[in-house]
Amino acid sequence: MTVTQITLFLIFALLVYLLYEVWRLESTSRELQEKNEEKISDLNRTVQILTSRLNPTTEEQFIDQTEDDLDVNFDPLYSKAVIAIMQAGKVSTSLLQRKLDIGYARASKLVDMMEKRGIVSPVDGAKPREILNPKTDPVYDDAVRLAQEFGKVSTPLLQRKLSIGYARAAGLIDALEIAGIIDPADGDKPVKVLKNSNVQKNISQP
Repeated sequence: MTVTQITLFLIFALLVYLLYEVWRLESTSRELQEKNEEKISDLNRTVQILTSRLNPTTEEQFIDQTEDDLDVNFDPLYSKAVIAIMQAGKVSTSLLQRKLDIGYARASKLVDMMEKRGIVSPVDGAKPREILNPKTDPVYDDAVRLAQEFGKVSTPLLQRKLSIGYARAAGLIDALEIAGIIDPADGDKPVKVLKNSNVQKNISQP
């Protein structure tokens, strides 16, 4: 072969190699694009599945809730705090500090939570807070009957069945606990009715 022929052959081989590299890069890019599209499709499908599983019970527990209503950081000592003020017959931050061995800020937050739930009265100047009677709520008897009917009760259940807001429903849960109808509450988890409780006696008389 002459030098010219060898040169032409090398140029042709180089062109073939360059064309192969271009094809390979395009093929790789296409595969990556298809994989990304597949991942996006899987993600969208997952979102749709999770959304479809959001049942009415989950959605309705947010009805009538405001940011102030939500006990975002529910204190596990709340039930003990309510019992403490009921036994003492007075509302006192220092009492909760002493009884529960907690600091002022936490005790004050517990009292504020009781106010939201209708257990204690709002601050009125220098006057001490009063312990309110939760049984005076017009739907208290309905809450008692629901506890009897379902054998357990929760804040979302009362919201849904009684068409009331979160704070009011949470107050009714407190009232049922104070009356000895249900076990101590644990946030918004369903609470069982006590086996030895007489539900009918706890329904207020007309």
